[in-house]
Amino acid sequence: MQCFQLYTSAVLYVVLFLGGGYNWPDLLLKSFLVVAIPMTIAFLFPRYRTEDMIRLVWKWPVILGLFGLAFVM
Repeated sequence: MQCFQLYTSAVLYVVLFLGGGYNWPDLLLKSFLVVAIPMTIAFLFPRYRTEDMIRLVWKWPVILGLFGLAFVM
């Protein structure tokens, strides 16, 4: 059921936002790419845990925000 939902949402995305397909192979190729690209990205990059994201946010964006605040004042 989940594969069917993934495929139908990919076809709907292709039809609405990528101009559809001129023929069936074109539609199937675009749908495959819409499914394959996010799946490849999800497989290549690990899932970040909450601790990792908190550490990342406290490391760079907060420091840059403080520098920006000091620059404005």
